[in-house]
Amino acid sequence: MRLVLKDEKYTFTVTKAAEPRTEYGSGQQKMNRASKLPEWVVEVLAMDSERGEVIRVTVTGAYRAAAIHPAAQNRAA
Repeated sequence: MRLVLKDEKYTFTVTKAAEPRTEYGSGQQKMNRASKLPEWVVEVLAMDSERGEVIRVTVTGAYRAAAIHPAAQNRAA
């Protein structure tokens, strides 16, 4: 599922370091079909002024995020 968030009212914080996204059954790391790069899952805390929610985000490529820091925000121009 893809969600588009209007990020001006949210802050994002990585809560857990990136882990490989794995194929069900085989345990092999998933590769993106288009780019052939590895896929990673990152847990992110999305907070607004009233509450927070932990979401799992899949990223593709050479991704390394340490836990507990503000997440980089990619904004489409």
